[in-house]
Amino acid sequence: MGYQLSGNPAARRLRIAIVAGVSVCFLEAMSHGNELVYPLPSPWRAILLLIGFLSGFPFAMAVARRPLSDRKLGKFVAVVSLPFLSMAITSYYARRAVEAYAFANFLPQEEKVFAPIVSMNVGRGPDSATVVTDEAAREITVYVSDKLLLRMDAFRYPGRDCLILPQQTGRNGIKRLVLPGYFQQEIDTAAFRRCSAK
Repeated sequence: MGYQLSGNPAARRLRIAIVAGVSVCFLEAMSHGNELVYPLPSPWRAILLLIGFLSGFPFAMAVARRPLSDRKLGKFVAVVSLPFLSMAITSYYARRAVEAYAFANFLPQEEKVFAPIVSMNVGRGPDSATVVTDEAAREITVYVSDKLLLRMDAFRYPGRDCLILPQQTGRNGIKRLVLPGYFQQEIDTAAFRRCSAK
């Protein structure tokens, strides 16, 4: 006879552990603003994504083995999503590890760079802009103020406007943008320029 996940102590502990772990990772990612400018090398990313995917399987299988009487859809979604969620977490912390290697106990060189705004997010979560410093760089999300949001128009003119952002260079030439986290002061209008003003 099946029993609900919430009624089984072992299953309840597993669910609490998964939810708590994901919540901690999510809050830590939101509070950490700095972002590496360039993606990790492709072979590294492939290996890390594979590790992340495989790491999520034990949790997915643990959930799959727990019988559910009335939450079959939720169980299916959890089983399918956990490996991919593990991939995202692994990728994020791999970038954090590279950042720690490049900048921990190291005095970086800092410069201001023009970062074109290629898209913007309004009304779906925190207001933000997506910037990319050059063709080889990652697309990076920047939290922006309401005043700055009113001056941007990346919907009609992607790449027309820029944000002037601090960029640091650490060990082995690894670069990062120094950005505020979600719980810190957003980028304001003082950083806004037309890209043509370079």
